[in-house]
Amino acid sequence: MTPRPIHHWKTFWLGIIVLLALGFAWLRSLLSLDYTPLGPWMAVGQGGGKIAFLWDANGYPGHYAVTEKLYLHQSPFGPPSDFKAYGYDYLFLVFAHWYLILLFFLLWLTFLAWRRQEMKALAKAQAEANADIAAITKPQTQPQPPPVQNRSTDPNFLKRRIATDDS
Repeated sequence: MTPRPIHHWKTFWLGIIVLLALGFAWLRSLLSLDYTPLGPWMAVGQGGGKIAFLWDANGYPGHYAVTEKLYLHQSPFGPPSDFKAYGYDYLFLVFAHWYLILLFFLLWLTFLAWRRQEMKALAKAQAEANADIAAITKPQTQPQPPPVQNRSTDPNFLKRRIATDDS
């Protein structure tokens, strides 16, 4: 039994969808600025080809703080990440979208290669198990009796019969 082709796997198509979504987010971040608060102390924003996570222990992280940090590096192929900590109460983490896409792509390809190897090993083990089962359950062949000779199968049947009756 051979494993299914990779393009029939759900994980393949899920990875394609995630890559398309990350590419769309990257394109959108180049064209506009998005900002979403995640609670009283956290916010997520994207713009300038980057995605940023902001944590402010003193209060609500405002839209201005996120936009200010995102537009420090306008290049879509800027540095992969940036980390700023201002004391113990303010944290700002930035990732470039191209870096996240590359990271996901490499992890996804590694997973697909590993899964392919596992599927091949499983198919080989199943083939060996099926061969063992077939050898165990194979019906034993009985010796066949010699074919019965009668008038319909042997043209010299009567001649031999007469010869054996005379002796």
